[in-house]
Amino acid sequence: MLNRHDWLAELGYTIAQALDRIDSDTAQHLRDAERVLRLEVP
Repeated sequence: MLNRHDWLAELGYTIAQALDRIDSDTAQHLRDAERVLRLEVP
């Protein structure tokens, strides 16, 4: 969702504001998901 600026705009957030609202555990999950997708998507 953080890469969908249109969804964030509907919720009244910018990407920067949304990132500011996540905690360190969530940030780690985002990094893990990005790593998995990078390995799985050709």
